[in-house]
Amino acid sequence: MIETSFYNRFTYQKTKIFWDIFDKTSEEYSSDSLNYITVKRDKVIFQLCYSYGLRIEEVLNLTLIDCNFSSQPLESYGSIYIQNLNSRLIYPLFHEATEDIRKYLDIISTNNKLCNNKIFSTIKGNILSKHYMENRLRFYNSKLSLIQRIESINLFRQYYIADILRIKGLSQNFINNQIGNNITNNQVYLHLQPDKTCIGVKYV
Repeated sequence: MIETSFYNRFTYQKTKIFWDIFDKTSEEYSSDSLNYITVKRDKVIFQLCYSYGLRIEEVLNLTLIDCNFSSQPLESYGSIYIQNLNSRLIYPLFHEATEDIRKYLDIISTNNKLCNNKIFSTIKGNILSKHYMENRLRFYNSKLSLIQRIESINLFRQYYIADILRIKGLSQNFINNQIGNNITNNQVYLHLQPDKTCIGVKYV
């Protein structure tokens, strides 16, 4: 069984209002509309950047075969396989993201919304780009006050790393210093092990 208590030790304290805007926006549309699906898609994309610590390029290249959101094998539930030079399984920092992603996968499977086997695409079925998602992020930010916004897609990964360092019990000053000085030059891969409360760290 996956130990979920570790995932739940931290919640979306610093970004909760940001995530709430997706739910409020989706309520403006009927559940079978393309706009509704688009809002759900956007939330999942940003969740993958934040709760899994993935780069936006990695998220946009995900295919169904990369995601394990079926019940078997249980110990791998919620994991995502990233194929690159350091191919690895990634587990979510926040368990809430798992349910959002599973629901979205159900939507696109039901509506057959796949583009070249990619999970994410535009309403017209085109492949998504980082620039496109940056525009989507600006759209959601326009609904929030300045202090509530996440101004850059790259910040999701920094929030992810900061929250992991908090879980490890490090001080906020140390976290600010690490992210401020090292995150650009030393991209940090961090992932959770599903069977124990520990963090795996790899510098690349």
